[in-house]
Amino acid sequence: MVSIRYYKKLLASFLSIALIYTLLINITFISWYRISSQDTIDRSIDAAASRAGEYVDFQLQSVKEISHLLRISEYTRKYLIEDPEEPDRYSRLRLNKFLSSIYGVAPSQKNGIAITKILDDYAITQSSSGTLDHALQEFCLNREALQLAVDAFEEEFNLPLVILASSSPDGQRYFTVICREWLGQKNPLYILVSYREEQLLPVRDTGASFLILYNGVPIASAGPSGAEEILELASEKAGGGRGVRSLPSSVSGFTYLYLAPETSSSAASFILLSLAGITLMLLSFLAMLLLAKRMYSPIAETLRGSGISLTSGNEFAEISKAFRSLSSSVSQYHAALENKFFHDLFTGLAAPDQIGEQLRQFGAPQGGAPFTAVLIRYMESDESGLKLPDNLIYETRRRLTLDLCDHPGQLRVYRIIDLNFSTQGLIVQTDDRDTFIEQLRAILLREEPEFGLDIAAYLGEPVAGLADIQHSYRQAARLMAQSEFSTVKERIVSGTPKNEARETAYYPLNLEQNLISAVIHGRTTVWQTLLREITDANQTPDKLAQLAFMLTSTVNRIIDGVHETARDFFPDGTIVYLEFRACGSPESFFETACHIFGSIEAHLAQKERQSAQSLKQRMTDYLQQNYMRDISLLDLAEFLNMSKNYVSTLFKNLTGRNFKDALSELRYEKACEALRRRPDSKLRDVAESVGCNPEILHRLFLRYGGVTPSDFQKQCQSGQEQP
Repeated sequence: MVSIRYYKKLLASFLSIALIYTLLINITFISWYRISSQDTIDRSIDAAASRAGEYVDFQLQSVKEISHLLRISEYTRKYLIEDPEEPDRYSRLRLNKFLSSIYGVAPSQKNGIAITKILDDYAITQSSSGTLDHALQEFCLNREALQLAVDAFEEEFNLPLVILASSSPDGQRYFTVICREWLGQKNPLYILVSYREEQLLPVRDTGASFLILYNGVPIASAGPSGAEEILELASEKAGGGRGVRSLPSSVSGFTYLYLAPETSSSAASFILLSLAGITLMLLSFLAMLLLAKRMYSPIAETLRGSGISLTSGNEFAEISKAFRSLSSSVSQYHAALENKFFHDLFTGLAAPDQIGEQLRQFGAPQGGAPFTAVLIRYMESDESGLKLPDNLIYETRRRLTLDLCDHPGQLRVYRIIDLNFSTQGLIVQTDDRDTFIEQLRAILLREEPEFGLDIAAYLGEPVAGLADIQHSYRQAARLMAQSEFSTVKERIVSGTPKNEARETAYYPLNLEQNLISAVIHGRTTVWQTLLREITDANQTPDKLAQLAFMLTSTVNRIIDGVHETARDFFPDGTIVYLEFRACGSPESFFETACHIFGSIEAHLAQKERQSAQSLKQRMTDYLQQNYMRDISLLDLAEFLNMSKNYVSTLFKNLTGRNFKDALSELRYEKACEALRRRPDSKLRDVAESVGCNPEILHRLFLRYGGVTPSDFQKQCQSGQEQP
């Protein structure tokens, strides 16, 4: 009976261990899954919010760019100074053409453009000119809404933009962005740019909501949630269980709020993890049952040999040892979690909404002296020419860690964090920075080997609490990065990092325009010279990084301008921005730029060759269909939506003769055909049927046939005309 009693105790103990162990594992996996899932959701929301904010900001900035183009246009100035009683219709027509060309750069990104002085009750759009009411009707606006915008500009002189919301009869929502410009005249010019809802606020069919604010006041929103709901969720700490992101704007006074769609954790995943935990528990019970049976045999022999004198618990020495081992494992796991949290906190990876709770959980100090982040870097130096031990850095780090932990005085090291093999992070709490720096310098000098290894420390600025230690770490990291390019090597580096990112890359607007023009027109030497110029002017890594973004935007503008996609230009899937950022030097940057723009030039040349025949056929068809009308080169240019001079050159290159000669010869041929069909026709009627008068018809016959129209008619009547 005694042995059976002990066996039951042993089995119960083992089953308890199995239960506790499997529960711990299951809880750990579920916690890890929830944390990783939330991190994934947060990163997805951040990326979506960033894309939406950048897109809206680009659209608002495009309005300012349109305003700038109109400001420098001579046609705009003439329109502003014209006499309302005697308007300059030609200047208005040219201004209409100018608006059409601006709209044609990216027509899919906006609904319409209009300009007006309001006072003359006249407006010019990209497609027509007419009364102000006609333009407002196209933009689905009314006079009252426009007056609200004017009043807003009057109340705040420096107001950059006004956004008006409206709807069409079919339910389509529109946003009209209005900008006011003073061009040195008594009255301002109002520029109106109309967008469909999805063109300005790209959240349709995503379930997200977007809000534009000016000085904290909502002015435009889209999505299932209204402006008040977005603001209310943004003001709550937890955000109502939904992700609200505040985004900056490059337009003065404007900010954006992005409200992500509601998300829910996957119940199926939790059920699967729970089932896995139950399965693991059952397997553990089975394993403990087998183990108990195997361990019971020696215990039973001991009981039988020892008799009843054995006291309860003597047989559980091994079980007690197992519990101690489990306790040690739990402690190690807790320490690992604590180390991971402080590593993430130090490097800025910890979730902001969990920092306070976890600091209290791990007993971190609240208040007291400021905290400072310190980066210790171990750099091998082979100046001595001697072979260094393989474990030199490891041994030096070990001694330095012991010295830092045991050092009294101002150098109170709260935590040491291993970032990588050659870099350690320190969280130091001290209110005497100068004394702390001197003590740290003494320790580094004492622990640094005589040769083979250099130790340097980089100090961030102090912060009030541990929750903000990542800011101090970033400053220290920037100091360490900047020291790579410094010729003076210091043992302890502190202070404010140089803000080299403020230097803007050299890439003026006129140079970009010349570059685009040279690539489009196949002037290889010109665009290569321009690329060399801008590469030589941007030699630093920061400037090259900025230039990579700018040149990528230039490539996108060329691609959008010809209404194609990047896949058409780069079938191999080349990502232009990544190609630029992968360059390690200005020279490789220049070579990559030449390769990319060369590919674009070759593709455009091939496309131009392929479309030449189609364009020639369109020109020929136009002449065949309209020779009987009084047409000119300008009419053909408007039909092709090209400039007159360009069409003239293009026509000569494709057909081998100029437009006037081709039209004249066609009219002569058609007149001959008409006289052959009806020899008794009046020459005046024949001339009108081919689009000219009798005098011009007379010259055409003398030029191309060597006879007069009347002589040719007689030949046709007598049957002597040769086919």
